[in-house]
Amino acid sequence: MGRLEGRVAWVTGAASGIGLASAERFAEEGAVVIGSDIAESDGWKAVAEMAPASSFHLVDVRDADAQEDLVSQIVQDHGRLDVLVTAAGVAGGGQVHELDVEEWDRVQDINLKGTMLSCRAALKPMVQARSGSIITIASVEGLEGCEGGSTYNASKGGVILLTKNIANDYGPANIRANAICPGFIDTPMFQSVIPHLGPIADSIRDQHKLKRWGLPSEIAGAVQCLERISHRVEPLAESGTPLRENRLHRVPAKRIVAVDQVQRFHIQFFQHLGAQPIDGFALPGGRGFHE
Repeated sequence: MGRLEGRVAWVTGAASGIGLASAERFAEEGAVVIGSDIAESDGWKAVAEMAPASSFHLVDVRDADAQEDLVSQIVQDHGRLDVLVTAAGVAGGGQVHELDVEEWDRVQDINLKGTMLSCRAALKPMVQARSGSIITIASVEGLEGCEGGSTYNASKGGVILLTKNIANDYGPANIRANAICPGFIDTPMFQSVIPHLGPIADSIRDQHKLKRWGLPSEIAGAVQCLERISHRVEPLAESGTPLRENRLHRVPAKRIVAVDQVQRFHIQFFQHLGAQPIDGFALPGGRGFHE
């Protein structure tokens, strides 16, 4: 039996890159995986073979109704939705005074608004069940920024703060929210960007401790690890606890120690890809935070 046996996971951007790698990892561990993207992928065949109950759907994250309908279908077919991974995203950038407004809107609509719409749809059954885990794929560039990356960086910075707010708002309902902030990961989107980096590509690559680009499977390992931790954490909130109640003063001391131990584990486990801690927590290829 896999370590995620019986879990139902929805992964956006599941046709390639980090999304596909995360779907494959969940399927290997016994979860039912529902993937969505704007185009089909031959890579999904491996997910279907490992997890026959899984399914793939053509859904654009900018389409709020389509995402709501998909979540309704997931709950109807499987009775629950345990985890959402938001891996859909596109690249974009440029100096602000030269930005094309339509291109700015396109990137924000997919990366930030699309992530919000996915979370919005997934949270409804999670709130009803008073259980769930949301893992967003952000970027180290959403924390630090970089030259020429204004459009993409702004969208990922928004994803980070959105995730923090979800963690704050829905923690009392036993719904956890975490963001992963990778560095440069060798995905199809990355391959479309790398030719434009020119001679600085080597210097960017060498900023990684392993002197190479990260791999989607490595980020998928972080996704799986966060989901396993979330699945094993004893809920802080009792059934019926209001979403907006401030429970900080009620957290037992042993829980604080447990979270601290989790943070130290991640720093040690992921530092090989050059991760640096923010608020005591690190993730591969960049930075991250825990709820």
